[in-house]
Amino acid sequence: LEEFEQVEVKAVMGRGDAIVYSWKLTEGETVYSDFHADPHDVDSFPELYFVRYHESEEAREAGSLIAPFRGNHGWYWLNIEETPITIELQVHGYFESLEEIMRSFQWDEEVTNIRKMNIKRLKI
Repeated sequence: LEEFEQVEVKAVMGRGDAIVYSWKLTEGETVYSDFHADPHDVDSFPELYFVRYHESEEAREAGSLIAPFRGNHGWYWLNIEETPITIELQVHGYFESLEEIMRSFQWDEEVTNIRKMNIKRLKI
């Protein structure tokens, strides 16, 4: 992932399905990660319902999960470093599919302003 690039990977799992997972940075020092899930049967849950299993700024994580509901269970990563990072993800167990569902750059006004300030400092 490049600077401020983000990616989301989700496993489609049925209720009671189990996985064992691990991910680590093979390049870079730290990454923002959010391990979470959202249900497929949205009518049975409140609007915009999701579960956050774990949130961190680390270089690795490992664990297991038994899905509490049928839905998308997975990881969001955001590169918060100024250099590229590489993530290696391994998932074993019971799931229907495992796919990258989103990849983009997180450019908001605050980040743009920070970058402009840094550029100005470099030119002085």
